Amino acid sequence: MAKRILFDPSDYRELTSQDRALLQLAYQKAVEALRRNITPKGFSACSLDDNQVNGTDANYRSVWARDGAKCVMWSVDLADEDIRTCQAATLRTILEHQAPAGQLPAHVLIDTDKAEYGGVGGITSIDGALWTIVAVWWYSQETGDWSIVEEYSERLQRAMDWLSGLDS
Repeated sequence: MAKRILFDPSDYRELTSQDRALLQLAYQKAVEALRRNITPKGFSACSLDDNQVNGTDANYRSVWARDGAKCVMWSVDLADEDIRTCQAATLRTILEHQAPAGQLPAHVLIDTDKAEYGGVGGITSIDGALWTIVAVWWYSQETGDWSIVEEYSERLQRAMDWLSGLDS
């Protein structure tokens, strides 16, 4: 399978060379920012080294299901072993914290490994489960590594069953 290239300057020939250089710099800075969010449990919500957290900001010291899933999908084309390892860790962290009924957590705190299942205002968080399922498929399809699907097939099915039981 041919790999897509995330940033190919020839796609932007209509831009000036100065604008293309700026776009290339922005791309490099985005990859650097992503790399600063690598933790053993997956992509953090913010760079743990670059941000001081207080009070409820502690939630930023988490692997978030929705945001982590999007990071996995948007970075899957990067040929970077550390990022690839973090992609898999992100998905595994979320799937390993599944509630008995099948709900996936909104986020998992990095420091305590505590999962949080509610959203803003204490409502049930469903978007993380939706995005995680899509990200597992996307990661597996794009990398050819189906081990997460095989390892977590029962949990993925329970998450889909939980989602199908919701009326909205």
